[in-house]
Amino acid sequence: MGLIRGGTVFFLGVLLFVSFLAMSTFATFSSSLSYENVKDGIYPVVQGLAESSLPADITGNLNLTKVAREENFKATSFCRVQNTSYNFSYEGYPINIPCETVSLGLDAIVNETISDVIYGVYYTKYACDFWDCFSENQFPFFLVSEKAQDYWQGKFYLMLLVSIILIALIVLFMENRINAPIILGILLALSAIPILKLSSLISAIVGQPLSFIIGIFFSKASMVFWISFILGLLLIAIGFAAKIMNLGFIKKLIQKKPDQGNQTQVQKASIKQTRKKK
Repeated sequence: MGLIRGGTVFFLGVLLFVSFLAMSTFATFSSSLSYENVKDGIYPVVQGLAESSLPADITGNLNLTKVAREENFKATSFCRVQNTSYNFSYEGYPINIPCETVSLGLDAIVNETISDVIYGVYYTKYACDFWDCFSENQFPFFLVSEKAQDYWQGKFYLMLLVSIILIALIVLFMENRINAPIILGILLALSAIPILKLSSLISAIVGQPLSFIIGIFFSKASMVFWISFILGLLLIAIGFAAKIMNLGFIKKLIQKKPDQGNQTQVQKASIKQTRKKK
């Protein structure tokens, strides 16, 4: 019976390790895909694509520098008449360039165009399902969109629920449950380590063009690693503290039992002496 329970706990432990790893990965994706983080990370990528000589099937004809140069003359002429903002559309993304920016020259117009495109890419309401979007987009910028963040956040909560269920089952099948925090802490801490290496591994597997944006997915990997690792160490510390306190409690019980026995003998002797006197 003990062997069966031990095997079951081991199997559940392996599943929990995988669940922790998936949960940490999805947490990394979700936290990395906030708008401000995407904007900071994707700006040099978009700028590089806009100025690169990569073929159109990779960049999706993304040439923002050329577009900005074409719009520069129009924007300058427009702002001479109306000192508001110059608006145009690129690939369906609305571009709004204040005349103050236009007056700063071509580089400022290029930067504003790229920023507006990034905003449009991130907040676009993609009608396709997440995985179907791969076939509908030449360059899958939807991967760094609000849609992607919501998708990975949902997966994180799913794996969190799975992890909680597995933890409950492990505790249920364990014979010595006081060791549960130590085992859970070790699994959580170990599962956080691969997060630091997944970025380079996935980049090597997927290649271009996806490798351009893999770094954005893992920009918060260090933060998630330290949170998981520290929580794991905390659980281990709680487990050892519980074991020490439990041992101290047992020692107190052992020490109390002889004292209680002596008190009982004294009481019996006192009762006998009282009877003899009577």
